Amino acid sequence: MSEAMQTQAIDTKIPDPRWRDLYRMGYISCIAFPVVIVLAVIAFFIWPYTAGFASVAGIFASLQESKLAGLISLDLSVVILMPIMIPQVLAVYAALKRVNESYALLALVLGLMGIVLWLAARPLVEMVTLSDRYAAATTDSARSQILPDLLPRTRLFWYDQEG
Repeated sequence: MSEAMQTQAIDTKIPDPRWRDLYRMGYISCIAFPVVIVLAVIAFFIWPYTAGFASVAGIFASLQESKLAGLISLDLSVVILMPIMIPQVLAVYAALKRVNESYALLALVLGLMGIVLWLAARPLVEMVTLSDRYAAATTDSARSQILPDLLPRTRLFWYDQEG
């Protein structure tokens, strides 16, 4: 066998067999990612949400009607997608650390930070909790503690209302 063919055979091997399971998990998550995106698009057609046109009370009402529909309209798919990306980021680090370990480590840290920050920015649990408290409130004063202003100008930090 010629030297070029031997080099080519060596280059196609997995860089480090100890990382084989991580590469498989990264591969599976790469397959799962577009599947979840397609499911999220289908779900958005079933439960549409038009940001900026619903009041906070309307969001609470949709969460009380159907938790699943309300959560999907509040980007539940992002909460599902972000943890799926963790094995991808780790597998990319494992594969590229032989090429340039400092850049691979930087990409790993930035990728994991982005995932954690994106998850922290989705207040789904808080919205469900507030919705349940709002539905359980029996008096207007109790509701006003949860939702101080039901006017169309009510703002929630990621919903921008114009009225």
